[in-house]
Amino acid sequence: GDALPGELPSARVMDILRDREGGLWIALLDGGIARLPARWRNFSTWRHRPGDVHSLQHSVPEAVSVDSEGGIWVSSGRDGIDHIDATSGRVERLGERFAAQGSVLRSLLRVGDQLWVGHYRGLRRYAIADGSHIELPVAEGTSDGLPQGFVNRLLRAPDGMIWASLRGGGVARIDPSTLAVHGYSMANGGIGNADIAGIVLDRLADPWIATTSGIEHYDRKTDRFVRTAGSPDDSIQALAFDEAGSLWLHRLGALERYELSDAGLVLAQRFDSGDGWPAMQVSDLLAAADQAIWAASPRGLWRLDARSHAIRRFSERDGLPSAEIIGSFAVAQDGVVYANTRAGLVAFDPAAISLDSPPPPLSIAAVSVRRESGVVGLAPDQPIVLEHADRDLTIEARALSFLNPAGNSYRFRLEGFDKDWVDTGARGERVFSQLPPGDYQLQVRAANADGVWSDTTANLSVSVASPPWRTPAAYLAYLVVAALVLLLLLRSWRNRVDQRHAFALAEQQRRAAEELASAKSAFLATMSHEIRTPMTGVLGMAELLRATPLDERQRGYAEAISRSGDLMLRLVNDSLDLARIEAGKLELDRRALDPAQVVREVVALEGPLAENKGLQLLSQIDPAVPALVSGDATRIKQVLLNLVNNALKFTERGTIRLDLGKAADGSLEFVVSDTGPGMNADMRERLFGRFEQSAGVTPRYGGSGLGLSICQELVDLMGGRIEVESRLGEGTRFSIRLPLTEVAPRAPGETTPARRFDDRPRSPTRASGDTDARAHVLVVEDDATIAAVVVGMLESAGHRCTHAAHGLAALAALEDPGIDLALVDLDLPGIDGLQLARLLRDREGEGRHLPLIAITARATGDEEEQARAAGMDGFLRKPLSSSALERAMAPWLRERAGSNG
Repeated sequence: GDALPGELPSARVMDILRDREGGLWIALLDGGIARLPARWRNFSTWRHRPGDVHSLQHSVPEAVSVDSEGGIWVSSGRDGIDHIDATSGRVERLGERFAAQGSVLRSLLRVGDQLWVGHYRGLRRYAIADGSHIELPVAEGTSDGLPQGFVNRLLRAPDGMIWASLRGGGVARIDPSTLAVHGYSMANGGIGNADIAGIVLDRLADPWIATTSGIEHYDRKTDRFVRTAGSPDDSIQALAFDEAGSLWLHRLGALERYELSDAGLVLAQRFDSGDGWPAMQVSDLLAAADQAIWAASPRGLWRLDARSHAIRRFSERDGLPSAEIIGSFAVAQDGVVYANTRAGLVAFDPAAISLDSPPPPLSIAAVSVRRESGVVGLAPDQPIVLEHADRDLTIEARALSFLNPAGNSYRFRLEGFDKDWVDTGARGERVFSQLPPGDYQLQVRAANADGVWSDTTANLSVSVASPPWRTPAAYLAYLVVAALVLLLLLRSWRNRVDQRHAFALAEQQRRAAEELASAKSAFLATMSHEIRTPMTGVLGMAELLRATPLDERQRGYAEAISRSGDLMLRLVNDSLDLARIEAGKLELDRRALDPAQVVREVVALEGPLAENKGLQLLSQIDPAVPALVSGDATRIKQVLLNLVNNALKFTERGTIRLDLGKAADGSLEFVVSDTGPGMNADMRERLFGRFEQSAGVTPRYGGSGLGLSICQELVDLMGGRIEVESRLGEGTRFSIRLPLTEVAPRAPGETTPARRFDDRPRSPTRASGDTDARAHVLVVEDDATIAAVVVGMLESAGHRCTHAAHGLAALAALEDPGIDLALVDLDLPGIDGLQLARLLRDREGEGRHLPLIAITARATGDEEEQARAAGMDGFLRKPLSSSALERAMAPWLRERAGSNG
């Protein structure tokens, strides 16, 4: 018939060759070449042969058992029960005699003249002589019957008792002589998990079971199964005791050895994938006398040498009919082991199997590398030279062993790259994705399936070229670049240091400038105070002197004194304004103002001067000019007065105009023009410089040269611009544009016609007999000269005065209820003017209010704000004039006159 797998396909042998490992190569006439493994005698096999009644009844045996007489019992399928004579190897089919029908037969055991067979539904006892049988009862919930489950293991204890494990049910103890059954289940008997994979007996013949949640063992004292202390908590697939009493167990991915102690199990050894033990299912374990552990697995028959830790797999190449082992082992009294495979029954003697094969020859079979053009093969017997861009260097080594090529193992070491040997298992290939530039030495070793290593090492030299950027020339270039970068960094650092020094110097200079400006401002303010105080006496006395009967020469002297004092006062004011502007301390007092009224006031002030000089001062105001805008009226008036004064000073005859209009961009345009001598280009260039005047101007006209500079600074501060148009002999025109925000438009129909100075309104002159305008004025001033000037001006105007030299005297004088108004100097000895004002306001009752007007020579800029905050009603800055006093007192005198009328 046809040959079975593993058998010669033909009997017509032409030649036989024995290889170095002892294997036989057989040349067949019509069947090609076959190889008989060197250890083919290690395994004996029984198979099912179609048509041969002396072969196994079925191809796949399920269970195997050995009796005390040397007989072998095999079960398969639902009806296959075979007996094998171990001496002759003859097979006798007994399925028909035993009428084995129904469930699949999973286990069997011979006891005397009886055959016990476990199946999916329970346990059956056959009489070997006639095939009669008895089915043992299944009892659910009680201990006097079999637990519900299929019998997967049967064991005979030394005391004659049969122990059966029933997967899904529990464990049963059976007396074969009386058929008495004692069941141990989860309900009765302490079984913690009925999913039982196997059962073994220890030295005391007590059963131990492997479950999916650990190990349990039988306790004689309580007649129950208990969980074993120290047991793993996961699924145990198989277990076995060795001759030393150690417990071996297998769980997924590991084979472990435990020592038994009073405290339970103690892990002693573990073998896993790191040791070469694969992750696989194991159906049974066997501890042989030579300290080898055998494992039955669907992936082959495995052997672990507990002493050397060598692991060996046996498969078809070693003589097995199939590498897939089924069920549990059966061990005969002579030590022969029987196991079921997917292709038949196999028998072997563990003590007779030797692993003394010769070392396998080793060679490097192939070398390849990936380049831009693709994978390129290289000569394996020549040194390997790689470019820097080469990738995936692949080295293939081959151990020339036919014991079991799939069981060969390899290890690689690349000196200069690997610290130790790198095991690649059965895959004799090593891939280096990318190696750094350098020289390397590759070493390869291999072992055959028996674990015997080659006695030589395969060597291969490998050299990897450096990329262009890692060549000596490149490193030299890097050094040059690094030096340049270092120089640039040093230069940059030096520049930053210089820059920091420059910044520090600039900051120091800025602070020095600020301190200088502040010092200058303080100095000018102090000087202004010190100058204004005596100037009040000079100008005041000159004014009083002019009011006395004088001849023409005397009056000229008095007027010269007034003009010189006015010029000196203007110089002080201009210098102080410039100092404030430079220090950034000049603040604008933005309020609602009537720009037309500002122009009228300037015309009214400068009109008498123009009239005295025989000039016409005209003014034209555009009706489109708003009635109210937001701005600083004082500073606008200061600029206009400066420009009109200059026009009066330089114009000998003709007309001077001060016009107000609205520019196309919405700003207000003030225009001051004259018919004076005009200026050339050089004069216009230096016009706004400080202390700059054209040659011959100062001797002829006088002046400090600060007026126009202050005008430009003030216009810039207000956000505007000043422009000048002038030619020699054609006069001069100044245009000032200020962006003043409109507050209220001019009422419809309201016009501001052109005016001459002669058309200006005149203030009515108080009659000498108008007693309603006279007042009793308290003058609080510590300087006797200034006090005399003020008292003289007031008395010449018809007022009655009382003088107080300090604050306490003023408080005493104010006990007189007849005082109508008080002029208070801010710089008084003891209680200053501000403190005096606060005291007076605190003492006033309801309905009583004494008008207080502050007088001071201070020039810091915030005096008026401080005075009004203290309770002052008016403010005058020294030097004082009669007209200034009258204007300051006028509102209160009118109020007094109205209340008296």
